Amino acid sequence: MTKRCWLLIGLCLLAFALRVYRLETQSLWFDEGLSVYRARLTIPENLSNVIIVPPDVVTRDTNPPLYFILLSGLRVFAGESEYALRFLSVMAGVLTVTLLYAVGRRLFSDRAGWLAAVLGMLSSFFVWYSQEARMYALFALLSLSSVYLLLRAFNLGQRHRDCSPTAASRLTWMAWAIVTAATMYTHLTGFFLLPFEAIVIVLVLGRTRRREVVLAGMGMLVLAAPIIVYGLSRAAGHDTNFGFRPLDSISEELWDTFIVGRTNTIFQPVWTVVPGLAVLITGTFQGLIDRSARRSMLLLVGYLAVPLLLFYGVTFIRPLYTGPRHLILIALPFYLLIARGLDVIWSRSRLAALTVLTWTLVLSGLWLNVQFFDPAYTKEDIRSMARLISARATPQDGVVTEGAIGSLTFDYYYTGSAPRYFIPVYPSSDVNAATSALNARAQSVDRVWLVTDPPPENIPPKALDEWARGHLLRLDHQRFPSSWLGSAYQLYTARFPVYDQLPSTASVRDSQWLTDTLHLAGAGPIVVSPDRAVLTTTLYWQTDHQPSDNFIFTQRLVDDTGAEWGLLIGTAFDNWSAAQWPMGKLIKHEAQIDLPHGLPAGHYRLLVSVAYKLGLRLTLLDGSIESEAAEITISP
Repeated sequence: MTKRCWLLIGLCLLAFALRVYRLETQSLWFDEGLSVYRARLTIPENLSNVIIVPPDVVTRDTNPPLYFILLSGLRVFAGESEYALRFLSVMAGVLTVTLLYAVGRRLFSDRAGWLAAVLGMLSSFFVWYSQEARMYALFALLSLSSVYLLLRAFNLGQRHRDCSPTAASRLTWMAWAIVTAATMYTHLTGFFLLPFEAIVIVLVLGRTRRREVVLAGMGMLVLAAPIIVYGLSRAAGHDTNFGFRPLDSISEELWDTFIVGRTNTIFQPVWTVVPGLAVLITGTFQGLIDRSARRSMLLLVGYLAVPLLLFYGVTFIRPLYTGPRHLILIALPFYLLIARGLDVIWSRSRLAALTVLTWTLVLSGLWLNVQFFDPAYTKEDIRSMARLISARATPQDGVVTEGAIGSLTFDYYYTGSAPRYFIPVYPSSDVNAATSALNARAQSVDRVWLVTDPPPENIPPKALDEWARGHLLRLDHQRFPSSWLGSAYQLYTARFPVYDQLPSTASVRDSQWLTDTLHLAGAGPIVVSPDRAVLTTTLYWQTDHQPSDNFIFTQRLVDDTGAEWGLLIGTAFDNWSAAQWPMGKLIKHEAQIDLPHGLPAGHYRLLVSVAYKLGLRLTLLDGSIESEAAEITISP
């Protein structure tokens, strides 16, 4: 093999390493759950685009089926681990790097091809979507393949002056037609590539081969016709995630993301983006004034501008844009333009070119590090939430998910014994019906694990949670890392822990605070987790008079020397104040204390104190501020 082949293989291996690195680290997020669902369908089911939203509601996905059909085939052979599901995108991302080299070399020079490939390999934007079980990496590959095959069909490029279509075989045209159709059947925005390619065909053939132009136009209409069905289904729907954005805002976010990487603040700092834009403008300007490179530059500018402007025009009718991923096809000419600019600078000053290239590569590396390790760029951690609920929920509990589509990802990870329920039933937007259903479910089970995030698609995001906080007792809640839609649960019960007398498992205590207002009447057994990392306590409180405010309880686990091994400070219940407790009744208060160092063998005491405000602990009748609630002995 030639030196060029070995270099290209090395570049592919580097691209592959970057894309498989930490491939399974992040949970499948909201949209990837839909990919899993469709990967489990048959080819006819995927072609119909029908999806059954839990529990049994028939609806349609608005994304074309090709990616899901390919993913379904991969799943048959490789299974449906996160690694396997994302591997199709990994390979698409690697092949895109090789194609960037081929297109850059054809349009400009061998050096421009290498520079484009390096930019694509290190692009944090491309790496992100090459590690996601969605269609964007495949869409980028197919769209660039379509353009490359069109260039070959017409023998276009700086090194190829013959624009006669007879220079290409019929096989090239057949491949172009197949790949172009595949592009549109992978993502709807592939449709915006067709007008650009139609312009190229007209400009090449328009004067001398009008018949071929008409035939090509008819062929393109045949390719595009079926995709209109999917487009109309998207246009007929309404998605609150999509909103109109002006062109300057879209453009700024695009070049920020393409040059540096996707950011949660939408826009990158100006100083990080200016060098890349300067190189792009330099290459474009030089290419337009250089007669030998003008045709290739016009092709590249059209490849970027035509799909972008058409996409933006459609947004006046139906908003389509929620982020750069929807325009990933124009990231490719963007990198080619930067590569051309670096090539031009290199021919005049290698030092300047190396300086700019080093800056670009360092910036890409730094942002890759951010994407890989910064918790702020964690995808919705539905995996941790589902596994926690699986471990803690009992068969007497119920797990309720609000988001119908989000529940697909949750179910991918959920293995618990508690039955699953879906409230509201998609696509109902009746909040009253949803709260009534949640109330009925809460009355029929011990506890309700309410998955509030990802949010529901059809009712206000906090409607059920707000109702539950006013009518049910919240026992626990937790929010998990997320960079967009969120991942969180709330644990509620309709069975308030009110008792007339101590159960037989509890020991009697008689500690009093505030004269006769608050009593510690009893304590249940202390339970230590098998790994000795969590301590579960149970206390029984009683109020004889209505307190004026809520109480703050402090529980400390100490050994015989007084050394502290665990500490918990907070109210007994976060949505049920002591001022609302029924007087004269026993209130069961369960809590978990983390033991960060583990718990060695020995004798321990649980000490309890009470305050109205942090730092102002109340005294007991005997003048002390802490009461011993329980003792525990850990055997060696």
